[in-house]
Amino acid sequence: MKINVDPACDIQHSGFYLTGFMHLFGEDSIVFSGKHGHTFDHNSDVLPVVLEHADGTGTRLILDYGDSPTYWNSLYEWSDVYEKTNIPEDVYPRYPKSIPIGRGLPMQSFSTAHTLRLGMTNYIKARRRIRNPKRFFSIYKQVEFRCLSHGRFDARGESDTDYVHFVCSQWKNDDMANQVRANFMRAAKSIPGMVFDGGFTPRPDGVDMGYGDLVTNPFEPYDDYMKKTHRSLTVFNNPSVKGCHSWKLNEYLCWGKAIVSPPLLRMLPAPLVDGVHVLYTDGTQEDMVEKIRLIRADAALRKSLEDNARAYYEE
Repeated sequence: MKINVDPACDIQHSGFYLTGFMHLFGEDSIVFSGKHGHTFDHNSDVLPVVLEHADGTGTRLILDYGDSPTYWNSLYEWSDVYEKTNIPEDVYPRYPKSIPIGRGLPMQSFSTAHTLRLGMTNYIKARRRIRNPKRFFSIYKQVEFRCLSHGRFDARGESDTDYVHFVCSQWKNDDMANQVRANFMRAAKSIPGMVFDGGFTPRPDGVDMGYGDLVTNPFEPYDDYMKKTHRSLTVFNNPSVKGCHSWKLNEYLCWGKAIVSPPLLRMLPAPLVDGVHVLYTDGTQEDMVEKIRLIRADAALRKSLEDNARAYYEE
């Protein structure tokens, strides 16, 4: 099997899926080739791929990992199979070639030196479809600093029953999301003997969203964030911009965490079952206090949620 990858792809956001292909078919299976028969411009939301089979036939595959629930119609028409994150259930039946997939993450698929070489060769192959060369090259240069290798990302840690970590941004146009996040923080802080570490990061524009008592330091290195999340008794997920799945959800599943979350708004490859993979909440502070206390008190439930989250990720 050869995986013919569009050289105009976003090497950071495609990294999670490229790493998956390499795990299945080996690193030598990946070929960056412009022979796709399409004219799509460089795009940070989709990964066009042609799967080349042993009999010489090919399958045109689109991996649409963007936040938007809408489809790229030209890409859908080109594809044989259209795999997409964040599909609304009521839209799914109208696109019979589509398959719901899980949320990816920026991931470093290749060594730093190889990644930089790919930046040059892929630009040469796809330069007519790259409208902003400066941005294209910046994506390659930032891979080492913004993305983890699969080996580093894949690690798990032990949870601490007296510690909760959660850090997030404040959204200017979605105060409902800010409110449920604040409710989780205040719920954790209100439980006797529980240490809460985190809060909202300050907005770059300085706008006060009304959560000043929960604002924390402006920056947390990813390695620190990962270690603290590993240690955290429980974690909080909520639908992100446009109702999409957050990157945090995929992190939490991979790291095998006991997840508290409001109901999800978009499809996944299979449902996350309440009490099995996640504990769903109505979003109030009172309900989240109850969920956190339950996870803290019931070691068997906590272990089951953690193991089932990780098993879901691995499937």
